[in-house]
Amino acid sequence: MPLSNLLQSIKQGKPFKKADLIIYSVIALIVCLIFVFFALFNNTRKPTGFSVSLNDQVIITCNYNSSPVVKTGFEKQVEIEGNKITVYTSIKKTHYNVIEIDHENMSVDITMANCSLSHDCTFLPPIKNGQGALICVPNNLIIKSITGTFTPPVTG
Repeated sequence: MPLSNLLQSIKQGKPFKKADLIIYSVIALIVCLIFVFFALFNNTRKPTGFSVSLNDQVIITCNYNSSPVVKTGFEKQVEIEGNKITVYTSIKKTHYNVIEIDHENMSVDITMANCSLSHDCTFLPPIKNGQGALICVPNNLIIKSITGTFTPPVTG
């Protein structure tokens, strides 16, 4: 069949043949089923607590059902007063971040810091529902949510 006849038959034919519509419908159904499956059976676990890392070392872990646990050797850099934890980046206590814990709502937030001129880390949204992280780049502080099993740091 010459090319001109093929082009003419395509122009005169229907835009979608019955087989095309069936294939498109099956693909659309599969995509919808995948979305429904992940929406209904998404296996997200509730947060159990959070960890605080300073210079790539976990120095504090906190289960939302108990008080924070400070790793041995970092007791002088951490002050705990009620629901507030002050983490100093060095023993000299020149730079700090104040972390506020909401045990009831299972969230954690950086409320004060003297890390930079703009204090960007204090404007980050709090960690809620085990999602997200809080990072203070100048102080090299990272707060991550813990889901699943809770492992406290080594204490003396």
